[in-house]
Amino acid sequence: TLFWPISFPASVNPGAAFASDIFAAGVRHFGIKHVLCFGEGSAKRARTLYPQDEKDVIVHAAPAPEALVSLLPHELHQALAHLKALSFS
Repeated sequence: TLFWPISFPASVNPGAAFASDIFAAGVRHFGIKHVLCFGEGSAKRARTLYPQDEKDVIVHAAPAPEALVSLLPHELHQALAHLKALSFS
């Protein structure tokens, strides 16, 4: 399991651009098969890099961190339940 941003939020680095080339190089280098994106913007960008009809890299979407932080435990479980069904074998 690896974690690295496809880009930094504008609040962290104003004017930041997506680092798609670096992100894609890391996915290729490490042989990543599943990419989990927090926030629809990241998921949309990842789907442009990895079209889902090809299925080489599967892009999974999750709510943005700021949407998750205020959820009650059962709401958090519901929001992320689809991730528990993933099989990495």
